[in-house]
Amino acid sequence: MTKYLTTTIDGLEIFYREAGAPDAPTILLLHGFPTSSHMFRNLIPALADKFHLIAPDYPGFGNSSMPTVDEFDYTFDRLAEVMEKFIEVMNLQQYSLYVMDYGAPIGYRLAVRHPEECRRSSYRMAMLMKKDYKTFGSHSEHIGKIKL
Repeated sequence: MTKYLTTTIDGLEIFYREAGAPDAPTILLLHGFPTSSHMFRNLIPALADKFHLIAPDYPGFGNSSMPTVDEFDYTFDRLAEVMEKFIEVMNLQQYSLYVMDYGAPIGYRLAVRHPEECRRSSYRMAMLMKKDYKTFGSHSEHIGKIKL
């Protein structure tokens, strides 16, 4: 059964879907654009008998807080920072990433910054850019080191 929950990160309400036993291997599902965790509504119940699944909505997406562009820096770096803090709050010690589209630049950052936590990655319709809208920066040189 999928649970629909929220947690607060940096004053933002982050909505997420969670299913499966917490002691099962965890898969963090990062959605694409212009969607939300809703895109995983059929995948979550299909995998919940074998995995612990968590699918957050980024700030400005789905059921999470929607700050204005004056209140929040909508860059992949900033979204990755929020997801890093989300992972900490959720106490995810090890997880696999399943990312779609817009989730890829966020997931790449998480994998590069925390290779000891991110055990596996699966990228669907993913984009890899030398630089994103503002800053992909030095992360691009580390992408070749990630075990996909």
